[in-house]
Order: sequence, then structure tokens, then C-alpha cells
Amino acid sequence: TSSLNATVTAAASIYVIQNDPTIGGSSLLQISTNGRGSVTPTTLVTMPMETSFDAVATDSVGNVYVSATVTTSPMTNEILVYSISSTGTAALTRTLTNMSSVATSMAVDSIGQIYALNGNSISVFAAGATGNAAPARLIFGTATLLNTATAITCDNTGNIYVANTLGGNVLVFDP
Repeated sequence: TSSLNATVTAAASIYVIQNDPTIGGSSLLQISTNGRGSVTPTTLVTMPMETSFDAVATDSVGNVYVSATVTTSPMTNEILVYSISSTGTAALTRTLTNMSSVATSMAVDSIGQIYALNGNSISVFAAGATGNAAPARLIFGTATLLNTATAITCDNTGNIYVANTLGGNVLVFDP
């Protein structure tokens, strides 16, 4: 199996996305940080072979955001938002479908804005955005210096931090 991305919450959970090339499909796994030794993950969501999970993020209230590529015709890139119950079940609460390309890394700020990174651009979606909502802000172009960026995070004041792989640096964008 191939794990691509993970995030840790304040509520002692690690969320991992897993794509399994041997059987196809993707899974969202939850692992408790309270365990020691070999800890068996809980499978929260399993998707069919036509769906590949690409990135995962969480917000301050425990929602889990998953970037997904659906390869059926026409191919789509989406952000799926799940609420996770205290008993470890996931419920899909909304889907963002206005993604021009796959989000390879994501972050969610303290007010719920979603930051979707795709290597050379960042799409910022308003808190609560759903369906075909347009990004509230796009960060792209040569002036940004984004060059095959691979990871994104944000702080409580709205600053955006991006690991810029080919640039060999960390870029900081103002709110």
C-alpha cells in the first residue's frame, strides 16, 4: 500500500490517506495517538478504484478535509469534507467541486478557510464553501515564486507558509 499524506489533530488522532495500487481505491484511516506499539487504524472511508485521495487536513472543530481525484469521465478534482463522530464514523457533510487541478496539500485556518495547493498555485476557499463555489482568492503567477511547492500550512493570524521544493525555500504569504 502507499500512504501519501497525514495530519494530526489536537484530539489525539492521526488521519492518513492510503491509496492501494494492488486493489485500487483509497481509504481515510484514523489512528489514535494514545496507543503504543502496533496500533490498528480505523478505516473511516473507503472509495472505489476510480477515486484517488491526494491530501488531508483538519480544522479546529475536528472536520477532516480530503482532496480527491475521480478518474471516471469526465475526470474531476474535489475536496470532500467529513465530520467524524466520537465513535469513529465519518459522514460526508459537503463537497467542493470547483477544483481546476488536484490539491496535493491542504490547510484549514482558524476561521475555516481552505487552502488548496497544487504545486504552482494556491486556491483559497471561503469558510463553509460548498458545491461549485469559486475560490475567494487565487495565489499564482511568476511573482509568487511558487515552483513545484509540496506542502502548505497557515497560522492563527492568516499567514500562509508553503514549502517551495524547487525554489529550495519556504514562502510566506500575507492574509
